[in-house]
Amino acid sequence: MEIIKVISLILLSYITGSIPFSYIICKQIKGIDIRTVGSKNAGATNAGRVLGKAWFFIITILDALKGVLVILLVQYLLKQELILTIPYLPVICGVAVILGHTYSLFLKFKGGKGVAVSAGVLLMLDHRLLLISVFIFIITVAFSKYISLGSILASIILPVNVLIFYRNNMDYYFLIFCTVISAYVIYKHRENIKRLLSRTERKWGEKINKK
Repeated sequence: MEIIKVISLILLSYITGSIPFSYIICKQIKGIDIRTVGSKNAGATNAGRVLGKAWFFIITILDALKGVLVILLVQYLLKQELILTIPYLPVICGVAVILGHTYSLFLKFKGGKGVAVSAGVLLMLDHRLLLISVFIFIITVAFSKYISLGSILASIILPVNVLIFYRNNMDYYFLIFCTVISAYVIYKHRENIKRLLSRTERKWGEKINKK
């Protein structure tokens, strides 16, 4: 019975991650399928190009909240002893919510690139790591105007910072988690990397003229 609760929690995490805010909002406001315009990615950056910068921030926050709420729920259930204590259950559910976002159940297993939802998960697991990654992201975007480049560099620095912060008491499972998430986000940006190298990547603020 307890293991069923754990499996249900992991599935709930995946379903929560699957909620496609960028798709829903673009459909409601402009009546378009975000997967058919711009980079065809169902994420905040592409939605921001269609709807404007304000909606980029709104969707980013909503996507991050998916990760925050999942980890909060897991931590609450564990604290109240309402669910079987499994080592690294918050991390497991964190992976599930990220996978849900990038392979949404509601978008035929397509979705965003996992940056915002990963940030939400990381905020709850170790906010220090998130703050440094966000700083790197902001500085990179401020100077280059490329959201994708900021996301890639912020991901690269993540496992490096785990090595630094946990050097005296290394949590190897958490290091593996952060390394895998970092590699996964970079992998999801593989097309962006190609466009960056060919100098065809859209910069921050460029809108898609789509009525």
